[in-house]
Amino acid sequence: MVSRRLVMLDPLGYLKYKILAYADDIKLYASIDSESDYINFQAQLNLFIDGCQFLQLRLNPDKCFYLTYTKKREIVKDLGLTFDPQLSFIEHISDICLTSSKMLGFIYRKTIGFMNPCLIKTLYVAFIVSKLEYASIVWCEDIYPERNANYNMLMQRHGVISLARRREIHSASFAWKLVNGKLDCLDLLSSLKFSVPRIATRHMSTFDFPTPKSNILWKAPITHMSRNANKEYDDIFAIMM
Repeated sequence: MVSRRLVMLDPLGYLKYKILAYADDIKLYASIDSESDYINFQAQLNLFIDGCQFLQLRLNPDKCFYLTYTKKREIVKDLGLTFDPQLSFIEHISDICLTSSKMLGFIYRKTIGFMNPCLIKTLYVAFIVSKLEYASIVWCEDIYPERNANYNMLMQRHGVISLARRREIHSASFAWKLVNGKLDCLDLLSSLKFSVPRIATRHMSTFDFPTPKSNILWKAPITHMSRNANKEYDDIFAIMM
C-alpha cells in the first residue's frame, strides 16, 4: 500500500486517473458514469491538492476549471481550440478563418505600397499561416471558404504549397518525431500500431490502422498521422530530419 507521504512527494505519480501535463498546465480526466465515479474523482483531486500544498506548489484557482464532454450541444474552448460534442471542429475552423480573413485584410491595407512580394509573403506566413496551422494535428480538416482566385497559379508564382498539403507533411513529420524519440509522449507512441507483414512484400507500410467506421475515427489524430506517414515515408526509421 502506498503511503500518504509518498503521494505527497509525487502528487502526480500515484493518482489513479489519467493525466496530461505540459509546462505548468495539468489536466486530470476520467469517464464519469455514476455518482461513485464522481466521488472517487473528487477524492483524487483532493489528494492532488494536498500534495501540492505539501510541496509548497501554489495553484491558481482563477485558472482552474473543469470541462465536460456530453451529447449536449456544448462548445468548449481549451488551449486555443474550440471543441464540440461531435469533435467536428467546424466551430474552430470558422473562428480561425474569420480571424485570419481580418488579419489578411489588415496586411493588405498596410502593404499597398510594398514593392517586394517576399515581404508580404513573410507577413502572411507569420500572422496567417501560423494561426491556420495551430494544433492542426488535432483538428486536421479541409474546410476552408472558397475565394475567387487561381490558387495553383499563385502558389506556383510565390513558391508555396497548399495548406492541406502542409498539414499532411506536418502530420507525417509529427509521427516521425514520435517514433524517433524527438517527441517524448509515451501515450501517443503506444497508440501507434506498427505493421508487421507475414510475408515479404514490395509494398510495406510502417503503420497499420483499421478502416475507420466513422468520420470521427477517420479524422482522429492517430489515424491521419499513420495514414500520412505511410504516404510520405517508405521507411520512417531511415529518414533523417
